[in-house]
Amino acid sequence: MQLNNSEHQIRNHSAKIDLEKFDIQHVEDYFRMISLYSAAEELNIFSSIENGCNTPESIASKEGLAITTVRQLMNGLLSFGMFLETSQGLKFSPSWAELLNKHGRKAFKGKLDVSLNTLERWKGIPSIARNECAGKSYEDEMFNSGQHLERYLIAVRETNRKHAEWLAQYLDIKGYIPKSEGLLLDIGGGHGLYAFEILRNAPLLKAIIVDLSKTLEVFSTIGKSDPMFSRTTMLSCDVSENEINTLPANLILMNDLLHSFSAEQKVSVLKKVSKVLMPEGTLIISKFKYNDPALDRDKALFSMKLHVNSNNGYLEKDAEMLQILKDSGFDVIDSAEFEEKITFFARLH
Repeated sequence: MQLNNSEHQIRNHSAKIDLEKFDIQHVEDYFRMISLYSAAEELNIFSSIENGCNTPESIASKEGLAITTVRQLMNGLLSFGMFLETSQGLKFSPSWAELLNKHGRKAFKGKLDVSLNTLERWKGIPSIARNECAGKSYEDEMFNSGQHLERYLIAVRETNRKHAEWLAQYLDIKGYIPKSEGLLLDIGGGHGLYAFEILRNAPLLKAIIVDLSKTLEVFSTIGKSDPMFSRTTMLSCDVSENEINTLPANLILMNDLLHSFSAEQKVSVLKKVSKVLMPEGTLIISKFKYNDPALDRDKALFSMKLHVNSNNGYLEKDAEMLQILKDSGFDVIDSAEFEEKITFFARLH
């Protein structure tokens, strides 16, 4: 999916951090706790306790570890209330049990890995602000290398399934789908789900998936099992740099794509799109709803994540999207909301 990083999964709530409960003096303790937890997991201490080794001595013997280090590590974990000392030895405390069992540890490790990666990448914010990041961004490297791309596209496809089904039905009900032969361009539509769902409701429509070459290689693999695959073709194009060389389309879809671009790039890309949209054609742009960062911390941080990963992109607010479309030569004729997303329908001035 072209420069698309909607991996990601935004929770629709914005709980405020309670600064009265958040003790800044304990920030170092939080990092120490995470470090101890990570070390214990790597050394199989939690699984050893699950399997009956419930003393530092038995754990050190089983895992071939230095007893003094194991004792210090266990004391540190005890200080955070992870264990209880009983006459039968150590056991998980009730308040930590769900995080310390096998499934809890796997989930916690996943969250921890993401958090540590985020922390490392976000250290680059000052460099981005100083315009010192001239090289390829994290997104550029992932989408151009193809690394982890299949797993990512499959995950994004499943996350967007309900929205894709809803959008196809909405287009049909509102009469946006041409009744005669026509063409759909799905720009940045790497996994192909949106195009497939629209084609299912439009027997005379054909589709072109426009995306980066590595993404299209994955699409040709994960999309071929769908019956609609035979009605799609592929066009390799980086729309941030190149014109879109194709016949004019009746429908052009861009789902979760523009948030990978700067404000200037968003307008530039949409002006390129305007050149391949038929005079009475419809541009469809879907994005995550976003209005007030003071009320929606998740979206504000998601936007920051996009900015760091792309070096210049961000999740535009809904009102800004309207202005971007106007500046690009489009009039918004309709909009609709479904769960966390808002979709704009636009035509040329």
